Amino acid sequence: DLANDRDIEFVLVASDQGRDTPDGFRGFALRRGVTLPLAFDVGGKAHDSFGLKGVPALVVLDRTGRVRYTHEGYNAAEKNFRQDLVRFLTTL
Repeated sequence: DLANDRDIEFVLVASDQGRDTPDGFRGFALRRGVTLPLAFDVGGKAHDSFGLKGVPALVVLDRTGRVRYTHEGYNAAEKNFRQDLVRFLTTL
């Protein structure tokens, strides 16, 4: 929904906390056709620095680097999550 919005950047991050490896992560991204930039969080340091405990986790930073939103875990009952997230991102 926001692929053409030059004001928004997405980065997909994995860590070795779940026994992932950089090569395994890249392979996963290739198999799934992921075209987002990838980053590998060794030791989960970035994850921990945001005070996150669960996975998957989402962090939204504004242009100044201020954390504007965090979300942890997956809940199939959140039917409007994507729509609500897109709407929120367009307000930043």
